[in-house]
Amino acid sequence: MELKELAQRLQSAKDQCADITNRLNQAKLTKEDANALLQQLAKLQTAPKQDTTDETIAPHKSTKQQQEHHTDEDEDGQTLLQKFIAYGQTNIDIEQVLKIFATLTSKKTPNSDKLNFNTQSPEQLEKAFIKYGVTSQRLEKLTKADIKRLEEEIKNTRLKRTANKYLSSFASAYYQITDKRITFKKEKVQSDEDTMKKPTLSLPELQSVTADWLKLPLPSTSKRMHACTGLFLIQCWTACRVSDVAKVMDAIKSNYNHIAEDIKETGTGQISYTTRKTNETCFVPIFGQTLQVFDRLSKDRNLPLLLQRLRVEDKITDYIKQYQQRRKTIKDIIKVMPAESMQSIIDKYRKTGNAAKLLKKAHDFDYFQRDGYNRHIKLYFQDLVKRGVLEDEIISCWTSGGKDSGRNAMIWKECSKWQNISSHCARHTFASIAFAEFGYTAQQVQSVTGHKDIAIIFKHYIERQAQDKRKSIESKAAAALALETSTGDIIPYHHGKYKGRCNNCNALFLYLLNHYHQIKQYTATGAETTPNYFNMEEQHNISPYHTTTKGNSTNKRSSFSIDRFFLSDIHSSRFTSI
Repeated sequence: MELKELAQRLQSAKDQCADITNRLNQAKLTKEDANALLQQLAKLQTAPKQDTTDETIAPHKSTKQQQEHHTDEDEDGQTLLQKFIAYGQTNIDIEQVLKIFATLTSKKTPNSDKLNFNTQSPEQLEKAFIKYGVTSQRLEKLTKADIKRLEEEIKNTRLKRTANKYLSSFASAYYQITDKRITFKKEKVQSDEDTMKKPTLSLPELQSVTADWLKLPLPSTSKRMHACTGLFLIQCWTACRVSDVAKVMDAIKSNYNHIAEDIKETGTGQISYTTRKTNETCFVPIFGQTLQVFDRLSKDRNLPLLLQRLRVEDKITDYIKQYQQRRKTIKDIIKVMPAESMQSIIDKYRKTGNAAKLLKKAHDFDYFQRDGYNRHIKLYFQDLVKRGVLEDEIISCWTSGGKDSGRNAMIWKECSKWQNISSHCARHTFASIAFAEFGYTAQQVQSVTGHKDIAIIFKHYIERQAQDKRKSIESKAAAALALETSTGDIIPYHHGKYKGRCNNCNALFLYLLNHYHQIKQYTATGAETTPNYFNMEEQHNISPYHTTTKGNSTNKRSSFSIDRFFLSDIHSSRFTSI
């Protein structure tokens, strides 16, 4: 083969590559056309088979040289690091593991902006990872020490479930890319040890916080603390998500006179609205305190901007739903996207033509700025504790590791019980008060919160509340109080024989706990006195039976009697060691 002919072929291949690249940049290409062009481009970029008859142009490589070349690039011309970056662009678990590995291999803390998978190109990410010590050779030859350090770092900075998910995803991706297996030891996760402790307000606490907030002066500047905390109280009294608080405010405003009349006559009014997340219709009771917060909040000069941001999010979400129904176009969605905040997303779409990515970015964009909203709530609660409006206690729980540990890093430490307060705690607050104070059933709570599946109500509200109550009862203070009780009343208690407590058990337990002082005295002397059920099954949809589900059948254990919720002996062995 002559050099002139080779040069002509190379120039022809170069021209074809340029032509294909230009055609790929056109937004009007179909997916099939784009895939065909990419395959054609890959064939052109692949090195041609060498002509062994002309050793002056294509000298033979030694076996060692071929092995070294294979370590860096494979048949597709991609290095190992490039493949991991490609995985990270579609799998956030791999992205996080690569960033954690970079912190372990680098001598200094990596720049998060340079490792941002959303803003950096694959070439920029590759250069940044190589700079921080994550190379193809390092990934190819992971040592046992590397694997152990990576595993320990992930487990120390993430919740157990999250750590298990990260390690499992990385091990799977590593096997698919390198055909080598690495193993990690998964951590056992118990039912309630791997959750961030979300505080809830009792009814007296919520009333105290509401009374304190109503006394606060209206801000004369653009400070949003007053408006944010006021919206949080609206959430507490109505159980709405932060994404729906604007709809709740609008519903109260449009039905204000009717609600005020109902509160005078019956003590509560009612509104209805449709949730953004689940598209369910909620029927929300409005109390006198809710109306007081609404009146005061309406005078805050910073409120309109916050509500307007939520309404913009609602409109974008609505347009995306209509686009999926072929009633709106991408251009319609772009028109309602605020240019000052989302221009970069729009520009990226115009360059790539990727509509799916535009829709996802637009749907997930936090125009309301929830981090700032939660920060204001947390600062206000810290102030309430300092001024003695709320009592505080030190608990051990998972909480944010702070800026040094990364945004998603979690650490186990002792902190204030209000440390993890956030907007979502408002829904837990309403649900716990509704069960404990208002006597709501699970179905009634579901109609207020808008959950699609009632099992979520049992899992996250009834069951968690029952667990917290049981822990309180089994504490030393509760035991001492029970021993000093002279009236003979017995604190309700689950016997604990059945490891998998049914939802009915938890509901019955909470009912008895909140009404035990009304139940007939049930002493430990063996007297056959049956506690009064107060028609629980008819009035509160609670059965006095322990139900177990196995397969498709549900069994009632009639032998499960009310005494399993009571201490049969106040001096039982359970308390002798305390």
